[in-house]
Amino acid sequence: MRKRSQRIQPIRKLAAHHEKDAARELGQALRTLETHKQQLEQLLRYRQEYALQMTSRGSQGISAARLQEYQAFMETLDQNIANQEAHILEAEQVCRELRAVWQQRHGRTDSLGKAITRLEKHEATGERRREQREADELSGRIRREPTT
Repeated sequence: MRKRSQRIQPIRKLAAHHEKDAARELGQALRTLETHKQQLEQLLRYRQEYALQMTSRGSQGISAARLQEYQAFMETLDQNIANQEAHILEAEQVCRELRAVWQQRHGRTDSLGKAITRLEKHEATGERRREQREADELSGRIRREPTT
């Protein structure tokens, strides 16, 4: 019959597998968040550069049609920036949720590992006691047997 610590090992392995899956999902979510942040930085830099160009051109004189195009384009950029900020907020929420899942699964894996270690120590102690008891019984039999 298998020891209790050995019977729990498959459960620990399954928990470790679930933990690894959660870590992989969290890693992907963090990469997605980083991508969204980089895209926002690019949009903000582009908006700043475009605004500087238009300010420079505006000081030289600009037509009303060109000014309307500029304003429409800036509104589009501002909307894209707002959308990107919303994507970042969503991605941060996903990361928080996935981090909580990973922490829960990590805790379970860790707890199972500690339980197995305790069981193994307990089983080893029991095995040593059993061996000692058998050795004591054998020693007692040897002393009780008459020598020829």
